[in-house]
Amino acid sequence: MVLAPSASTLSGELGAEVPDSGAGTYLISYWGEKPTGGYSLGVESASLRGGRVTVRLALEEPPPDAILTQALTYPYVVAVVRDVDPRGKEFVFVDHQGRELGWPVRRVEA
Repeated sequence: MVLAPSASTLSGELGAEVPDSGAGTYLISYWGEKPTGGYSLGVESASLRGGRVTVRLALEEPPPDAILTQALTYPYVVAVVRDVDPRGKEFVFVDHQGRELGWPVRRVEA
């Protein structure tokens, strides 16, 4: 996970253009290398309670009997948590069942 206070800061970190959607925390989440196609990653929701932001991710795996592209893939998602300044906040990422993923979070400052 990479967190940034603006689209331009995240764009500079990634070396790719991230569209500006207004004030908030911009993030990118990587699911790592997967052996085939059929994997997807999305942001379902984000909630702020006190100084803790919980981001719920949708992690989709292909069905066991699916016919898939036989190539390495790298699922990721870019999102913005609108109107939330990342400074002084703890960000926690959970799956659709609310289990903490424990993925490392790196912050990029402006």
